[in-house]
Formats: sequence, structure tokens, C-alpha cells
Amino acid sequence: MALDSRQQHQVRVELEQHFALAGLTDEEAAADLGWDIARVRRTIELAHGAEPVDVWQLRDYIARAVKDAGHHPTFTVLTSGNRLRARLWFGLRPAPRRGTRGR
Repeated sequence: MALDSRQQHQVRVELEQHFALAGLTDEEAAADLGWDIARVRRTIELAHGAEPVDVWQLRDYIARAVKDAGHHPTFTVLTSGNRLRARLWFGLRPAPRRGTRGR
């Protein structure tokens, strides 16, 4: 699933906004996902080397944290319809819950 530059910008904005809304920190997300902080940042920023599977896993992790904080996450590019396409193209991994520290 290739994103154009507008979509990439929108994904970055939405990931950052939801990350902040959930009150997550880079350190917490890295621990929960079993990643290092550089991978968390690279994925949020869609920087060179960010893996599509990581983007979806981080999106789902953030969405769950937002819901757990009592808010409703809204994603305009990483939608459920696009999730189906992504699952068909490269398979997706389940996201851990906040506070699970990579378990």
C-alpha cells in the first residue's frame, strides 16, 4: 500500500496527535512494543526504513491507548478498509496493550 506525500503527511500528523492524546512516551511505547526508541520515532515519522507492518502495529497500539484513555481515535488514511489491503499485502502483527512491556 503506497501512500502519496499528502497521505504520508496526514499519517504522521495523526500518529503524533493520537500519541500525545493517549499520553504516551517514546520510552513507554518502545518498551511495550519491544522496540528501541529510534524505531518508534522512525515509524511515527514514516522516516526512511520505517516498515509498513510497524506502522500498522504502532497505529493499533496508539488507537488502543487512546480508547483506554477514554477518547475516540480517528484515522483518515490508516482506516479499516486500508487495513484489509495491508493485511493482504504484507500481513499484520497484533499490537500489545499499553503497559505490557513487550509481552
